[in-house]
Amino acid sequence: LVEYEGIVRDFPHDVFARNGRGEVLKALGRLDEALVEYEGIVRDFPHDVFARNGRGEVLKAQGRLEEAFQEYDGIVRDFPNEVVPRSGRAEVLKALGRLDEALVEYEGTVRDFPYNVVARTGRAEVLKALGRLDEALRQYDDNLERFPADRWARNGKAATLSILGRFEEALELLLVRTPRTLNDWVGFHIRGMALMKQGNLDAAMGIFERGIRESPWFETVNYFRSALAVALLRRQEFRMAAEAIKDDEAIVSTVLRIHIFGELGQTQLAKDALERVKASPLSCVIVLRDEFAARYGLEKRRQAPRSDQWVFEKECDLLLEAA
Repeated sequence: LVEYEGIVRDFPHDVFARNGRGEVLKALGRLDEALVEYEGIVRDFPHDVFARNGRGEVLKAQGRLEEAFQEYDGIVRDFPNEVVPRSGRAEVLKALGRLDEALVEYEGTVRDFPYNVVARTGRAEVLKALGRLDEALRQYDDNLERFPADRWARNGKAATLSILGRFEEALELLLVRTPRTLNDWVGFHIRGMALMKQGNLDAAMGIFERGIRESPWFETVNYFRSALAVALLRRQEFRMAAEAIKDDEAIVSTVLRIHIFGELGQTQLAKDALERVKASPLSCVIVLRDEFAARYGLEKRRQAPRSDQWVFEKECDLLLEAA
């Protein structure tokens, strides 16, 4: 950040340095400042597609998903030959829970830009989120055959293998060394999830706590927090689980709150959380919300309760589907 600020000071009309400063502010989680930066660039350089994409990314990170969708829609209209806004629009559709539309968007992008690895990996991620795991694996394998250095496809494949219970294969794909890049930290999180599903709770919690403490990428910290909350739920430490995700409003954490509030007897809070996830098409969200609704009497349902082990495994799968 200091480096970029020095360049901007010395070369105030350098759009690349200003975009770089915006990108670093976003990575640091200083989203309001990043948005101001990108909006200033768009004002001064209205034809700069990078700044327009950056503004869309920040709006998405802020949870302003409808605004982000409109932003990307406008960029696609103004720059029809750019692949990044097409993938960005698909990613926002995925975040909105409009998975079928996201899949169509990615498939169109892959058709029009067959050598773009981001769109191909995005398609696999949507298939994973839809629970179409065999198809997701085939897409990841195809990506890795074409682009063997693609760490995102490697991480996505490892997450899918972990959902399927193929832990040894998953762990072989994941980094053991000290994580440095954003991709490394995502892989580190998935490694912890694979270990947790295997039953190695202590090792998994060590990874999650380290991620919360050390990852410089703000967007990964909530991954580690929600994973730690699942581990704490497994240990029936419900108040500590609530503390782990207290500031995270993502759908994964909202589902975990139904479990937490149900166990704590806070029925209205559990009902409120249930209401917020009712529209989600994610397969694990659907089965977990139905289980919790029946288990805690949140809705009138005739459903035999599942075991705590089943709930634990599905909560792990929920995090892996979203990884």
